[in-house]
Amino acid sequence: MGGSFTPEVAESLALWHRLQFARTNGFHVGEVETDAQEVVHSLHPVSLMALNAGLLQDTVALLAEAGAGPCRHTPRSGNMAAHRLAHFATAIPVSYNWVDCIPLFLLVVIADYMA
Repeated sequence: MGGSFTPEVAESLALWHRLQFARTNGFHVGEVETDAQEVVHSLHPVSLMALNAGLLQDTVALLAEAGAGPCRHTPRSGNMAAHRLAHFATAIPVSYNWVDCIPLFLLVVIADYMA
């Protein structure tokens, strides 16, 4: 998809892609958190008048299919690993998937969190 998106639409697309990735790879989704508070609010309930209502409805369906329950808001400070991952993703022109290992650039964030 080319073009420019509002931050809410970009965050909604990112959430949808994460859920699709989990579904495609057979991962169980226990819960879903995002630092995009607007997205969390727009999912409960979905406004049919929203510009991205179709995307939001698909996301709610994927959440239900995954058995994840409602999407929850977490402050960015509580989710630095996701923030670093998003920053990395916007800086590279190709796609990466890590299924059996932790990317090296996230190890520092995880180590800091565990300390």
